[in-house]
Amino acid sequence: MDKKEGHIFILIGPTCSGKTTLIKKIVKKTPKINTPVIDTTREKRHGESGSNEYNYINFDDFNSSNYLFSYKCHGFCYGLPHSIKKEINNGNSVILGLSRNLIKPFKEMFKFVSVIYIHSDGEVIRQRLLLRNRDKNEEELQKRLNNAHEKFLWLQKQNVVDVVIHNNDDIKAAFEKLYDYVWGKI
Repeated sequence: MDKKEGHIFILIGPTCSGKTTLIKKIVKKTPKINTPVIDTTREKRHGESGSNEYNYINFDDFNSSNYLFSYKCHGFCYGLPHSIKKEINNGNSVILGLSRNLIKPFKEMFKFVSVIYIHSDGEVIRQRLLLRNRDKNEEELQKRLNNAHEKFLWLQKQNVVDVVIHNNDDIKAAFEKLYDYVWGKI
């Protein structure tokens, strides 16, 4: 009997839609799912330890050929480790919050890939961005909001999303929907 290949779950959605929070919750509750440590050139945010989510590296040290996949987002580089392939080949599942540009390469490389869009309304995103207080000015804030709207328009035109999860004001309900969906696939 052949060993079953693991499943890749790709969460996409705008900044502040709750992707990272949902990933942390699902990994904590579901031992069959892992999330790799990703290299990034962005600075550490308040509350990030650097050991569980990201490995912070200097921009000059980032070499895209060192990774299974790499991408840029908001001017920063991100590198996904080759260990993802090993996890999947060993029958484990992996969940990632990624750029939508990586959907096609992942689907070409792996047999079982699910794309989950985490949606939050524009005003909810605006309020979360303001609370986060990371954007330096109104122009940066508006750029992120425009990007969120553009992602939503993109979603409506594409046929790559398997499920949409709404996360406006009830993270528990969003998590339960994500958990039910993921558990049904692994």
